[in-house]
Amino acid sequence: MSVRWELLDRALDCILEKLNIDSFIIVGAGYRGMRLNDKLSERGLCPQYFFDNNEELWGREVAGILVRKPVNWSTHTDYVIAIDNVEAREKVKAQLIQLGILESNIYIYY
Repeated sequence: MSVRWELLDRALDCILEKLNIDSFIIVGAGYRGMRLNDKLSERGLCPQYFFDNNEELWGREVAGILVRKPVNWSTHTDYVIAIDNVEAREKVKAQLIQLGILESNIYIYY
């Protein structure tokens, strides 16, 4: 395993210490989101949905999980942003906050 993926595994461990594993959504249905989903699946965890800003993905499944438009799903739901591009990641975080999602419910997998 490369050093980069080892660091991502450690980042995931830190997220899982706080994440509501009963109600979470992966934000970003691209490569990083799918990789995160694979890592979570290895641990027996499954997100409720993928959220993605790509309208072409809405209503489709990625890795067997439905992709939806980003919305404030629930006050008890956590959101894990899994986007490679730093600028895009920050824009999505701001978008989630603008939707009324508490920053304390947002985690970044990087």
